[in-house]
Amino acid sequence: MSKSGDTSHIDFENGVLYGKLKQIRQQDKQISKTKPDLMSVWCYRIKPQDSKKVLAVVNSHFSPIDGEQLLHVKRFQKITDGEVKLDMLLCLYKSFGRDDIVSIFHEHGSMTIEDGDLRVVDVPSDSPSTREVALAWGAEFWPIAWKGNPNHQFLKKVDIDIEEVQQNINQLLANLEGKALPFVTLFDGSHRVISHDCRTDHPLHHSVMRGIQMVADQEKEIRTTATDGNYLLNKYTIYTTYEPCVMCCMALVHSRIDRVIYLQPLPTGGFESNYQLGARDGLNWKFEVWRWLSDPQLPPLDNKLNA
Repeated sequence: MSKSGDTSHIDFENGVLYGKLKQIRQQDKQISKTKPDLMSVWCYRIKPQDSKKVLAVVNSHFSPIDGEQLLHVKRFQKITDGEVKLDMLLCLYKSFGRDDIVSIFHEHGSMTIEDGDLRVVDVPSDSPSTREVALAWGAEFWPIAWKGNPNHQFLKKVDIDIEEVQQNINQLLANLEGKALPFVTLFDGSHRVISHDCRTDHPLHHSVMRGIQMVADQEKEIRTTATDGNYLLNKYTIYTTYEPCVMCCMALVHSRIDRVIYLQPLPTGGFESNYQLGARDGLNWKFEVWRWLSDPQLPPLDNKLNA
């Protein structure tokens, strides 16, 4: 693993870590957009002298819920319409109702919210990819907290043990040898399972689908009620020989996978080849997708693919 603050292992331009892991993601769609996608946020107009008291309530009751989604916008906006005031973002509109917010401030901040001070505003839902776009969006919608290219910031924060990844890739390849269908999947999490493709027996028995079922079968042994535990594949990484098909990609979305690493793209794949299902807007889950770059140790997967 890299030392804290060391970015020598990152190729920011191409999204590659350690020269071996290629990031698969949607390209920056915001650059050419004149209007971004918007999200509705509760906004509270306050007096500057009340900012510390209000911020204390926000940090204790709202930020744990909405902090990650609001990191790219500034918390305050100065209003100079006669008396100087501050507009302060509280939380996503969908997270709390008006009565809930009024009650929280009355109980925990000893403050009464006056009519008209609490309203809903629309702010950009994604981080802009350039400073110029950030300034344009900030002027039209809400001030943006520009911290540099958002994907560069993400790449700096990725926590991945490249030696462990290499070991799992080696194990994946070891299980590939001698298989008629070269689709092999390894799930690495609280239950480690290795699944082979059996679609000649049944059209739905892809290695990813079978692997999900294997994890589910093991989970049934330890969960006592339907509400025990998290989603099935939380905190799991999947290693697989080929880019999963659209069906398998959607199964991974619904199972809440954390990270996918595959060796070879396929024309029928659901990530880089079609649809970008790991990060597609409109789906209820997004996750990391990486392709292991070819090296002399990899077998010629193209030549072994016969399905």
